[in-house]
Amino acid sequence: MVSFTVMVVGLSFPLAWLRLRSGSVWTATLLHASHNSFIQKLFEPMTVDADPTPWLTGEFGAGLALAAVVVGYLFWRRRDLVPTSPPDRRTEAGERSE
Repeated sequence: MVSFTVMVVGLSFPLAWLRLRSGSVWTATLLHASHNSFIQKLFEPMTVDADPTPWLTGEFGAGLALAAVVVGYLFWRRRDLVPTSPPDRRTEAGERSE
Protein backbone atom coordinates (compact mmCIF):
# COMPACT_ATOMS: atom_id res chain seq x y z
CA MET A 1 0.00 0.00 0.00
CA VAL A 2 2.97 2.33 0.53
CA SER A 3 3.94 2.05 -3.15
CA PHE A 4 0.39 2.92 -4.21
CA THR A 5 0.38 6.00 -1.96
CA VAL A 6 3.73 7.13 -3.36
CA MET A 7 2.42 6.59 -6.90
CA VAL A 8 -0.73 8.62 -6.20
CA VAL A 9 1.28 11.52 -4.78
CA GLY A 10 3.69 11.38 -7.72
CA LEU A 11 0.87 11.41 -10.26
CA SER A 12 -0.91 14.26 -8.51
CA PHE A 13 1.68 16.70 -9.89
CA PRO A 14 1.07 16.03 -13.61
CA LEU A 15 -2.69 15.78 -13.02
CA ALA A 16 -2.79 19.14 -11.24
CA TRP A 17 -0.41 20.70 -13.78
CA LEU A 18 -2.60 19.61 -16.70
CA ARG A 19 -5.76 20.82 -14.96
CA LEU A 20 -4.34 24.23 -14.13
CA ARG A 21 -2.49 24.76 -17.41
CA SER A 22 -5.41 23.80 -19.65
CA GLY A 23 -8.19 25.28 -17.52
CA SER A 24 -10.14 22.04 -18.00
CA VAL A 25 -10.60 18.97 -15.86
CA TRP A 26 -10.80 16.79 -19.00
CA THR A 27 -7.06 16.76 -19.64
CA ALA A 28 -6.41 15.28 -16.21
CA THR A 29 -9.34 12.91 -16.68
CA LEU A 30 -7.87 11.61 -19.93
CA LEU A 31 -4.47 11.12 -18.31
CA HIS A 32 -6.03 9.20 -15.43
CA ALA A 33 -8.11 7.01 -17.74
CA SER A 34 -5.22 6.23 -20.06
CA HIS A 35 -2.95 5.49 -17.08
CA ASN A 36 -5.46 2.97 -15.75
CA SER A 37 -5.91 1.38 -19.18
CA PHE A 38 -2.19 0.99 -19.81
CA ILE A 39 -1.44 -0.39 -16.34
CA GLN A 40 -4.34 -2.83 -16.12
CA LYS A 41 -4.83 -3.90 -19.74
CA LEU A 42 -1.37 -3.67 -21.29
CA PHE A 43 1.51 -3.74 -18.82
CA GLU A 44 0.22 -6.21 -16.22
CA PRO A 45 -0.55 -8.97 -18.76
CA MET A 46 2.92 -8.49 -20.30
CA THR A 47 4.79 -9.32 -17.08
CA VAL A 48 5.82 -12.83 -16.09
CA ASP A 49 4.34 -13.90 -12.78
CA ALA A 50 7.43 -14.67 -10.70
CA ASP A 51 7.90 -14.34 -6.96
CA PRO A 52 8.93 -10.61 -6.80
CA THR A 53 6.64 -9.51 -9.66
CA PRO A 54 3.77 -8.08 -7.54
CA TRP A 55 6.26 -6.00 -5.53
CA LEU A 56 7.82 -4.48 -8.64
CA THR A 57 5.13 -4.15 -11.30
CA GLY A 58 1.48 -3.29 -11.57
CA GLU A 59 -0.58 -0.67 -9.87
CA PHE A 60 0.80 -1.46 -6.41
CA GLY A 61 4.43 -2.05 -7.45
CA ALA A 62 7.54 -0.11 -6.58
CA GLY A 63 8.48 0.35 -10.25
CA LEU A 64 5.37 2.39 -11.02
CA ALA A 65 5.77 4.36 -7.80
CA LEU A 66 9.33 5.28 -8.76
CA ALA A 67 8.28 6.25 -12.29
CA ALA A 68 5.43 8.38 -10.92
CA VAL A 69 7.78 10.21 -8.56
CA VAL A 70 10.17 10.97 -11.43
CA VAL A 71 7.32 12.24 -13.64
CA GLY A 72 5.92 14.24 -10.72
CA TYR A 73 9.30 15.86 -10.18
CA LEU A 74 9.56 16.79 -13.86
CA PHE A 75 6.14 18.46 -13.77
CA TRP A 76 6.97 20.19 -10.49
CA ARG A 77 10.04 21.69 -12.18
CA ARG A 78 7.75 23.17 -14.85
CA ARG A 79 5.35 24.72 -12.33
CA ASP A 80 6.27 28.20 -13.56
CA LEU A 81 4.21 27.52 -16.71
CA VAL A 82 0.99 27.24 -14.68
CA PRO A 83 -1.05 30.44 -14.32
CA THR A 84 -1.04 31.79 -10.76
CA SER A 85 -4.63 33.01 -10.78
CA PRO A 86 -7.71 31.65 -12.52
CA PRO A 87 -9.05 33.60 -15.49
CA ASP A 88 -12.02 35.88 -14.90
CA ARG A 89 -14.96 33.94 -16.34
CA ARG A 90 -17.08 37.08 -16.83
CA THR A 91 -14.63 38.68 -19.24
CA GLU A 92 -14.20 35.41 -21.14
CA ALA A 93 -17.96 35.21 -21.68
CA GLY A 94 -18.01 38.69 -23.19
CA GLU A 95 -19.49 40.47 -20.19
CA ARG A 96 -18.00 43.76 -19.15
CA SER A 97 -16.20 43.78 -15.81
CA GLU A 98 -16.46 47.04 -13.87
